[in-house]
Amino acid sequence: MMNNPLIPGMNGFGAGVLGFAGLIVWAFFCLLALAVVIGLIFLLVRFLLVGTHAAQIYIAKNQPATPVAPVQPQGPVTPAPAEPAPPAASSVVPPAAPVAPSETPAATTSPAPAARTTRAPSRPRTPRTPKNGTAAE
Repeated sequence: MMNNPLIPGMNGFGAGVLGFAGLIVWAFFCLLALAVVIGLIFLLVRFLLVGTHAAQIYIAKNQPATPVAPVQPQGPVTPAPAEPAPPAASSVVPPAAPVAPSETPAATTSPAPAARTTRAPSRPRTPRTPKNGTAAE
């Protein structure tokens, strides 16, 4: 062991009281540093999660609508064999006579939605004079 004459009580008996106090201080600062690191990681993950969710909402809200392309079959299309038509029924109903269109629209149609109303711009305000009667010039 090392004998340090500047620290009393270290005459071959270990670190002594000051060594134990140093251990306590070192452990406290290690726990403090660990808490800071855990806090920073928590804030970073929270920021990334919230930012990602906000970006998804923004993209979904502001993305222009894309037309949907019809799905093309991948293989060659072979027509199905035609089935023979069933025999015609003996009682055929003649087509109905055409109906003349009415001049008024049908009552079942809903009215067009009301357009947004905007407020007319208000006229500019004139500056007020101070209460003591003197105007600042």
